[in-house]
Amino acid sequence: MNRLLGGLGQIAGIVRSEDDAKAFLDRFSDQFGEHFSAENGTVTVQSISDETLGERSFYCYSPTIDGIPVVGSQIILSADRTGIVTSLSNSYNDAVYEADLSPAISAGEAEELACQALGAGQEASADASLV
Repeated sequence: MNRLLGGLGQIAGIVRSEDDAKAFLDRFSDQFGEHFSAENGTVTVQSISDETLGERSFYCYSPTIDGIPVVGSQIILSADRTGIVTSLSNSYNDAVYEADLSPAISAGEAEELACQALGAGQEASADASLV
């Protein structure tokens, strides 16, 4: 996990929306890898408020490949109530875009293996009960 703290909003601007977060990340795209583009993912936002830190918004960028989310690879921006970015944490892995996404087996073979694993075609026991 990489983390940058403080003053980032002064470098790249203010973040108040998902689109602002994508623009912010694109300004630092060279820091994330050659394949990074904020358009290759989704940004969700969650806002919280507490007495100590005040109102904060967290923008979570999750990359996708062919519309499928990449698990375990994300970037999180934290912004205060005025939109100034106060931290950036990431576990983004640019190497996922180099992965071979070719299926190892056909859809039919996958279905057959799944049915075998689940015991399809076997008769249910008369004394079976749902727990």
